[in-house]
Amino acid sequence: VFKERELTARLVRGAAAAGFAAVLLTADHPTTRITDVFVPRFVAAAARLPDMQLPNLDPKWRPGDPLAGTNDGGLTWEVVRWLRTLTTLPIIVKGVTCAADAALALRHGAAGVVVSNHGGRQV
Repeated sequence: VFKERELTARLVRGAAAAGFAAVLLTADHPTTRITDVFVPRFVAAAARLPDMQLPNLDPKWRPGDPLAGTNDGGLTWEVVRWLRTLTTLPIIVKGVTCAADAALALRHGAAGVVVSNHGGRQV
């Protein structure tokens, strides 16, 4: 979920319009990740590769504009309820590691959970 909520809203609505079956909310790492470092590098590298296209990347994030710091690191369970207002797609919360959090996810409108500590994201 982006700090600028309208960007997230557009992605969720776009996923529904494109025929996606669900929205997967990763909730297991609320702080800056390695991907926040590598994605801008990938975008910058893509600018140097003439055959590399990033058609789905928001124009304001095209090569030269950093992505780092755009994710909201202060999410609460209320974000699940907010996502429910955007779409009829099921919201799945990934990154749940205990029964209490699974119950909270469901109580806040998630259709299901994926049990994961997603440690591989940092590797």
